[in-house]
Amino acid sequence: ESWLTDEIADGLLDPKQLYVVLRCDRVTSRGGGVCVLIRNYMSVKQVDLQKASLLGTTDILCFDLLVPNNQMVYRIFLIYRPPVSCISRQHTVSPSESMNALVKCLEANISKVGPTIITGDLNCPDINWNNLSCSNEKCQKIFFDFTIFNGFSQCVTRPTRGVNTLDLVLTNDDFVVASVNLSPPFSLSDHDKVEFDLL
Repeated sequence: ESWLTDEIADGLLDPKQLYVVLRCDRVTSRGGGVCVLIRNYMSVKQVDLQKASLLGTTDILCFDLLVPNNQMVYRIFLIYRPPVSCISRQHTVSPSESMNALVKCLEANISKVGPTIITGDLNCPDINWNNLSCSNEKCQKIFFDFTIFNGFSQCVTRPTRGVNTLDLVLTNDDFVVASVNLSPPFSLSDHDKVEFDLL
């Protein structure tokens, strides 16, 4: 969750122009948003997801990252989905409608030519990723069923905020994500920082 607005230019995030900056700022309310900085020697192409289909409740970026050494193309999604209480309070759509829209977007854009990685704060505290179980809460069950049906593995094995694993790294290729580590929160965040390597 970046909290960026159009009042903050890319140049403030990257004054030395070392990165390609991709952003999806929240425009309808305070907070939200996602941002990724990719070293500018990497080959990257943003994927147009037609964000209106997400009913304005989820901030999402998608890009293809070409790894020069092995010509592998990684499709990476970066997502911030607000807690259910925020969706219910700020939007006319229900949390389950919002999650259905997100899942349809992900399903339509899973890579056909390489691994897909989904990362970010999905705010699904009722999913137990260690024993692959989920409560009957409809919204989170929709996302859990999507991951199982599409063969995604969740790589973060410890809670990232309090007792909940909210920040996820999901992949449909178990051999591309390695050394997932949690470290203290960055800046004013109340979530642990998740660091991982792509092989």
